[in-house]
Amino acid sequence: MTIRIETMKGPLSDAKLQGICETFGNHDHRFAQIELNRNFFNENPAGYSIHSFAMDGDRAIGHYSIIPIKVIHKDRELLSGKGEALYLDPIYRNGTVKVDNKKVHIAVEMMNQTQILADQELLEPQHVITRKAVQRILRRLGSKIVEYNTPLLHFITNPFHENKQNKTLKQKLGVLGLFTIQRFLLFMVRLVFFWVEKPEISTTKNEFFAKNMAIYHKESCKIAKDKWLISRDMETMQWMHDSGLLDLFFFSDDPTAFVIIKKGHHPEVLFWAMEERRWGDYWAMLLKIIDHYSDSGPGMVISFPQEVYSNSRPLLRRFLYLCGFIPKPVKTLVALKSQDKDLGQKESVYFDRLFFIF
Repeated sequence: MTIRIETMKGPLSDAKLQGICETFGNHDHRFAQIELNRNFFNENPAGYSIHSFAMDGDRAIGHYSIIPIKVIHKDRELLSGKGEALYLDPIYRNGTVKVDNKKVHIAVEMMNQTQILADQELLEPQHVITRKAVQRILRRLGSKIVEYNTPLLHFITNPFHENKQNKTLKQKLGVLGLFTIQRFLLFMVRLVFFWVEKPEISTTKNEFFAKNMAIYHKESCKIAKDKWLISRDMETMQWMHDSGLLDLFFFSDDPTAFVIIKKGHHPEVLFWAMEERRWGDYWAMLLKIIDHYSDSGPGMVISFPQEVYSNSRPLLRRFLYLCGFIPKPVKTLVALKSQDKDLGQKESVYFDRLFFIF
């Protein structure tokens, strides 16, 4: 077989978007939809992505991309690069390509060519949410691997999906037992809440969307202080929402009281803006969120990060515990690459779920 690497800057043709469907779409089924790929890669307000495809004849057998993402650092807006959609057909994972008469692993060269073009486009800093299998490649390409340990409170929405990640019967029974306890506590909460007037909560984007995102942006920058963070500007938030990455929950009688949630396999609350609402509204919003993610999608858990409930009224934390949310930190490996030492350090990053993009 003769494998070649094709590297390019978007916009991608439909044929190349379909190539992503046929490669990374096998790993993450959201990317198996050409319309989502078109919006995510071709409609990004920060610019077009850098892509490398591993090709066997006319067939794409691998893909890697670095997408431009606006970040904020000390009131400056920078254009960073986020590694996404890495995939290589299992049949070819030990395969090589010839580079200067040397044999190089396909995945290594695919990522290397993407990063070279991203460097030429001055995407700085660059980051990738990674795993152990890819760490060696990223280190070889100049990245530093750091680990973030995020304190979270979790509620299990799908114990059977969660069980797929556990290897022992004891672990499976533990998850199922915890799920049963959480559902019992939730049932008791519903009995009490049955007598409380329930406000109407909507998830449809409205004319307050821009104002809500501006509040979120301002408060996030205040919390991040001197760290760099993914920009919460209106264009970026609009693109993420349209790409199906964000959910917005708000009260129909007051859209300025709202909650922003990062969607995905592990939905996570990013922002809770309900300081002026009464206690019954807290219950209503919390139950709405739990029901929404229990009924839709393949999610395993819904999570609240410590920064969200610590910066809200103590009422929120009490309600989370009453509903059976349990604390469990989550470790995330991130590859950071920057010519600026100040940007490439673990302590320089405001790390939250938005950092994942997808």
